Amino acid sequence: MLFCVGGKWSRVVTIGEGASIVLGRGAFGPGGNVLAIDGASEVSASQNSGNFRTPMFKVTKNGAPVEGQRIAIGAVDLPNNSESVLTTDANGQVQGWILSSAATGTFKGYAKFEGTSAQVAFSIVLQARSEATLTIVSGDNQSGTANSPFRDSLVARLTTSDGSPLVGATVSFNAANNSVTASPNPAITDANGTVSFALTAGAYSFPQVRLFSLNWSLAGYAGGNVPVSLPFSAPLG
Repeated sequence: MLFCVGGKWSRVVTIGEGASIVLGRGAFGPGGNVLAIDGASEVSASQNSGNFRTPMFKVTKNGAPVEGQRIAIGAVDLPNNSESVLTTDANGQVQGWILSSAATGTFKGYAKFEGTSAQVAFSIVLQARSEATLTIVSGDNQSGTANSPFRDSLVARLTTSDGSPLVGATVSFNAANNSVTASPNPAITDANGTVSFALTAGAYSFPQVRLFSLNWSLAGYAGGNVPVSLPFSAPLG
């Protein structure tokens, strides 16, 4: 039997009530409902990057969306992933989550009508996380005075291994005991991969541990941190 979903024809061979072999992008389920991928059939993410979305799936009957259909979504041979059951919305759509792992390569994901063997397969591609380097451009090793702004802004630049700037990364300034504050915080790297922080020293006390760093993160990259030196002293007088 042939059916058309989103302009694509798929063949389904029915093998019994509530079960079918799927040769294409869709599957028949109970009551003649059809489960199909609604969009791209491949998702990709970086290893160890947390949760990411599966493709969108849609359940229809005679071309009309089916609300309230329970769909099981899972991944095969991908660590730390268990099958979850979700319910289609008013548009007949449902979308799940996959948890990234340390593994890399291509894995199989699936969606199926709960309690049946009819599956729609999709591909999961996990890529190795790229490396990048955050370098302090200026503002490090300057001295300041308690309860006063530092003279210079702290400027840093994030680049890939080939020297290209990384845009849209989140960079946070961290200080022990809030002894120095930064604005903005966090900051987002611009078209040149650059961020700039205006710094203000806090109250002075001795002895005081002054540990500062810049931490950065961006999807698809390992992230990291860079130490910052900002000595400051009590006001004169």
